[in-house]
Amino acid sequence: MRVDIALQGPKSRDTLLAMGVDAAFAGAERMLMVSTDQVGARIQSHCNAVDAAKRGGVKHVVYTSIYDHGGAFHDWPLVQIKIDVERHLASSGLSFTIVRPTAFMDFHAHVLIGE
Repeated sequence: MRVDIALQGPKSRDTLLAMGVDAAFAGAERMLMVSTDQVGARIQSHCNAVDAAKRGGVKHVVYTSIYDHGGAFHDWPLVQIKIDVERHLASSGLSFTIVRPTAFMDFHAHVLIGE
C-alpha cells in the first residue's frame, strides 16, 4: 500500500507500520488504495486503512476494486473481498471513487512465468 502523506511523498507498507498508520494519514487529503500482497488479510488491512484515513482527516479515497461481472462471479473469494471492502468504504462517510479494472496481472502471471 502506498500513501502520499502531505508533502512527504509515498510511503511503503513497512514504513506505515513502523510510524503507525494513524500518524501516517495525519494531514493527508487523498488516499489511493490498492490491494495488499497478503490475500488472507486484505479485508482487515483495507478496512483498517479506511478507518485510519478517516481518523487522519483524509477527504477522498480512490480504491482499485474489480469489474463486477455479476452472478457466480461473486462466489470467488477475491471478488467477495473487494465487495466487502467497497461496502466498508461506502459506509465510512468518506468521499470515494471506485476504479473497476477488468483484470490485474496477479490473475495471469502464472501463465506468463509458469508458476
